[in-house]
Amino acid sequence: MEYPLLDRMSYQRFYGLTDSASIPDRTTVWTFEKRIGEVGAQALLDGMERQLLKQG
Repeated sequence: MEYPLLDRMSYQRFYGLTDSASIPDRTTVWTFEKRIGEVGAQALLDGMERQLLKQG
């Protein structure tokens, strides 16, 4: 996730990141993934899907 965010400005805009200093490094992403687990990740995806469906 770190490389595409550093490589593509469109990704940075999509995620609301203003500069490369605000992009999480791979350790931060890995730690977050391990902390939320599979159930937490599914809850995030379900919430995103609800918002997308609501917006059409």
